[in-house]
Amino acid sequence: MDIFVASLGRKAENGQKLITYLYKHSVIDSKKAMEILGVSAKTAGTLLKDFEDEGILVEYTGFQRNRSYVFNEYIELF
Repeated sequence: MDIFVASLGRKAENGQKLITYLYKHSVIDSKKAMEILGVSAKTAGTLLKDFEDEGILVEYTGFQRNRSYVFNEYIELF
């Protein structure tokens, strides 16, 4: 995952913060991402989408808005 986070360029710092949060709390939504990262809704949504595209997060609500994501690989370890 470090390689993926490093590949985020300017978003790498926020990506690292998000990964750190996910190891403690395996479920996140954009509102929580905005809170922990201190960014706008659009920025949080873009980063969550990057993580989803990489397969790190899985969106489980099926909604277009108010989506929640799970750090599936981490949960499957248990």
